[in-house]
Amino acid sequence: MDEDAFLNRCKQLAGDTSDTRWTDDHLAGFFQNFRPHGKALEPFFQEIPVGTEVYDRLKNVYLATATGYQRGPRTDAYFIVRKPATIGNDTLIQCATQQLANWRAMAEHDNESELVDLLTPLPRIRISTDEPPEVDPNDYSLDIYIYDVQTDWWHGHLSSVCPHARWLREAFYYLNCDYYLARYVMWPWYRDSSSIDDPYKPYFTMWLHGADLHCKSPDDVTLYVKP
Repeated sequence: MDEDAFLNRCKQLAGDTSDTRWTDDHLAGFFQNFRPHGKALEPFFQEIPVGTEVYDRLKNVYLATATGYQRGPRTDAYFIVRKPATIGNDTLIQCATQQLANWRAMAEHDNESELVDLLTPLPRIRISTDEPPEVDPNDYSLDIYIYDVQTDWWHGHLSSVCPHARWLREAFYYLNCDYYLARYVMWPWYRDSSSIDDPYKPYFTMWLHGADLHCKSPDDVTLYVKP
């Protein structure tokens, strides 16, 4: 199946009966058509190489956001965990520490020695129950540096086992306008091209439990948790 045929298949699944020819831009919000549980997507992913593994991860996103999902005129535009399951802060700190270690490993693979140095030793993480601050893209914080390096690592070192990963990337990004979440779900397609084991899994665990990691500098790393 080529890209045009695949996009037409997506169009049919989404219930679009217009004459519009779909491009990858039409996949923004594609997964929102199958809320709250996404069950109709299972046969779709079974047709794609390694798709069952990807669907299992995507299904967990649906399950985590089904409770409290808003319908009608106030329908959730994105996948939001409104009622996160309880988990201990010690476990969340372990996840945050492992995620920092994974980002450092990406920097090592990408020969970004400055970021490796900033994350060595791994920063101490404090817990806060305050509302997390907005990230300013114009403020070149450690968060932004990490984001830039892991993006370069993803595009420069990884390859997928099938073209569907590229065709569907807009759909995965628009789960929550979150590349870290998208890359966790898509990881089975890229796994064979990396020596780092499931590098976004700790991030997903934090997301699942309503925790938000912010890295302003190596001396200012905060994990915001639900009170």
